[in-house]
Amino acid sequence: MKNSAGGGGLSVVTKTKDLIRLLHTYTKASPKKYRHTIVADLINAARQGLENIYFANATYVETKTIKDMERTLSALAKKQSESKQAVLQNEQAVLSNELAGQQSFFTNDKVDDNKQGGVGLTDFELQKQFQLKMAKRLKLEDNIQIRLGYSFRAMSHFNLLDFYITLAMEYNALTSNQGKEVVKLLTDCKNLLGAFINADRKKYAI
Repeated sequence: MKNSAGGGGLSVVTKTKDLIRLLHTYTKASPKKYRHTIVADLINAARQGLENIYFANATYVETKTIKDMERTLSALAKKQSESKQAVLQNEQAVLSNELAGQQSFFTNDKVDDNKQGGVGLTDFELQKQFQLKMAKRLKLEDNIQIRLGYSFRAMSHFNLLDFYITLAMEYNALTSNQGKEVVKLLTDCKNLLGAFINADRKKYAI
């Protein structure tokens, strides 16, 4: 899991696999009448937790790309601001010249396209670049939310598994000692998954 954000990314996968193996081992001796009900619920909840952790980790978000994007957007915004300020200063200069009875700047043969009322060609290009970069940034933000969504779904499956374990002990699909061992391992999985989620939040400043 090389795309892991750290904070338990690889460990939670290992622990969840151990949890699934333990459930398979313990439920072999469970009454057959629970094979397609309680036992199936136990295995499926753990399996879906693992699947969502894999999906979260596969939703790759490059931190360097985010930082580069922020710098680029900041630079483009600054250029746009400077360009607009230059246009404003030019318009003020033209107005001053006209009030002074001098020849209007716009009657000159050589006219700077970037200084003609409003937004010139350079401003248009800057605006287009800004919009493209912003679209890419929104895509990255979408990926972050998708990644977190998978992680939270994995936690939901673990919480559901907690209930199924209790139910299995109540119906003797798991012994008391087996249930305690499974709960202990599940608690480790929850803690590691929580660390994985918190690491993502810190990494992506969420």
